[in-house]
Amino acid sequence: MANEKQNPGPATSDDLTPREKDLLAIIEDMGKQLEAKKMDGLTSAQTPTVTHKGATYEVTAQKFNFEGTDYTIEDLKDAKLVAKLIDKKVGFLVKREA
Repeated sequence: MANEKQNPGPATSDDLTPREKDLLAIIEDMGKQLEAKKMDGLTSAQTPTVTHKGATYEVTAQKFNFEGTDYTIEDLKDAKLVAKLIDKKVGFLVKREA
């Protein structure tokens, strides 16, 4: 069994090249930034949804303009607005299949 390679074990930061260390630092920083945004409520692990007449719709836009007015996802708490958007078949409300 002289041809089998020995498992060197987990790599340490000493085993990395300077470029690999820089890339690892960037990845770690991006992970921290993403986690901070999640904590601020700016992102969600799940796609936001609204319901209308028993159906659930995924909301694929954070901001939109409808009939000349700018809205944000927070405005979708208004059931009348949601009904109008669904009636107009806007593309950013995607009906979930059961």
